Amino acid sequence: MRQIARRSLNANIVFPVLSILASLGLWLTTLHTLSNEQESAESALWQSSRQWAETYETHHIRSLQWIDQYLKTAKYAYEQSGDDAILSELDRYQLLPPPLIFTIALIGEEGETITSHGNSLASITSSIPVWEKADDEMQATIVDRDGLVVQLSRRLDSENSTEARRVAIEVAPDFFVSSYDSSQLGEKGLLSAVSISSDWAIWRSGDRTEAGELSVHPSRVGKLAPGESTTFLAASPIDGIVRLTTIRRLSDFPVAVIVGLSRAEQLKAVEQRAEKYLTRALIANFFLFALAGMLWSTSSKLSKSRQQQREIRRAYQQELKQLAFHDGLTGLPNRILFSNFLANSIRQARRDNEKMALLFLDLDGFKQVNDTLGHSAGDQLLQEFAERLKSQVRESDIVARISGDEFLALLPSITRKQDAFIVANKIKAAVDRPFEALNGTLSVTVSIGISIFPDDGANDETLLRHADEAMYRSKTEGKNRATFYGDASATDAPTR
Repeated sequence: MRQIARRSLNANIVFPVLSILASLGLWLTTLHTLSNEQESAESALWQSSRQWAETYETHHIRSLQWIDQYLKTAKYAYEQSGDDAILSELDRYQLLPPPLIFTIALIGEEGETITSHGNSLASITSSIPVWEKADDEMQATIVDRDGLVVQLSRRLDSENSTEARRVAIEVAPDFFVSSYDSSQLGEKGLLSAVSISSDWAIWRSGDRTEAGELSVHPSRVGKLAPGESTTFLAASPIDGIVRLTTIRRLSDFPVAVIVGLSRAEQLKAVEQRAEKYLTRALIANFFLFALAGMLWSTSSKLSKSRQQQREIRRAYQQELKQLAFHDGLTGLPNRILFSNFLANSIRQARRDNEKMALLFLDLDGFKQVNDTLGHSAGDQLLQEFAERLKSQVRESDIVARISGDEFLALLPSITRKQDAFIVANKIKAAVDRPFEALNGTLSVTVSIGISIFPDDGANDETLLRHADEAMYRSKTEGKNRATFYGDASATDAPTR
């Protein structure tokens, strides 16, 4: 009897102790799981904020460079001709930005519009400088033409005019935050572009877009050097929402881009999962025998969830890289990636004391294809042209699509200038064959401009500009031909 009593006493102690230990183990496991989920979600949130800032920075730089290229084209054309009607001439050659979004104009000394292309311009009621660089560089101003627009401009130098004229492109402020993606940034996210020299900003959160003399973390923006970035958690000064915010200052422009992710919104799913785990833990206290199975199920789900998140992040990062550095239609490198290739090739050619050729190609008659057969036919034409272009160059050569029907080809390690003409001739011959588009055939030609390293320039910007100028001369002197930069007139590429 004493042994039975002793065993009963031990069981009475052991079972409650085991129950307490099991419950304690359950709660410790649950809390640890929640902590890991919270840490993982916080880490993913920080990483996502930085990745979106990098993506937006790339998009913003590309937009500014793209606009500046149009300004440089109009500036060069005006300074060569001194003709106030030069915009109409450039429009004829499809060298102006889309008129539905952008307005390009020649601006007089008093800010008056001399001539414009695109939406009609109302008179300016006010003007706010956003950034002002050297006179020969692009400047930005906010003007009020019955609503705020961003005006980006360059100074014009012409012997035919003594006025301090400028060529300007105007666009609505929301153009610079149009990449806002609610599925990723949420309805309470923040996307903003802020000037360094003033408190002026454009920002968007959800469907709301604002522009004006706003203050978006000015103290933090002002401390960043060009190319630097910072990430922090703080309440936004514009609406008080606590966001994980990344600020990146652009290297080439006095502008900072800001991406903010609402912490509460982004971590809402984690909080909902936390409630579920706590409920399960309470139920598990009453069903201790199901403890092992429940823990295994939870662990398995968490492992799968983490694996899926890692796979999604990897796929997302790969997609971002593809979008940032390749043309979506042809799959060719875009201007940003080609610029890296060009800079590296110049360094290699300089080190090996070799020549290198840069070809600037533009399809003749592409606008007529789009106008008559539609953009689907135009897209098919560009895709087939890209394939033919790749087939006519070496594996070591690099081809890219930089915009519209404009392509570039980089020919490193050439022995003589004539080699570039031979490649140009092959490309022309490939283009001369009819193209298949929408179950029909059509014919176009190609105008080519060629610059040679080091004869025509010692850096990427100069080589690209000179190849562009040579291509423009091919256009103006009859099309369907190739021209070396510096030649007196365009010349058909010779045969072998």
